[in-house]
Amino acid sequence: MAYYELVIILSPELADDGVHGFIDRLKGLVSSVGGSVEETVEWGKRRLAYPIKRRTEANYVLAKVNLQPSLTKELENSLRLREEVLRHLLVKVDK
Repeated sequence: MAYYELVIILSPELADDGVHGFIDRLKGLVSSVGGSVEETVEWGKRRLAYPIKRRTEANYVLAKVNLQPSLTKELENSLRLREEVLRHLLVKVDK
């Protein structure tokens, strides 16, 4: 298992309940591919440096994840298919 940090930029149309629901679905998605979510931190709604899909604000979420390196592509593909995800970044971190 490797340790990763995943930053997700979510649509600003999601209310707080929508962000919490997405975090629950993310935990289920990671556990379904054999990993675990150690911690999630909601950074809240922030202004974007440049517009993404004509939006100037977005909700930010940081998730600390343990996952097999071979399964990262599957996780990233699943995130790309979600409409509420504007951008994501998965970075391997030395623990």
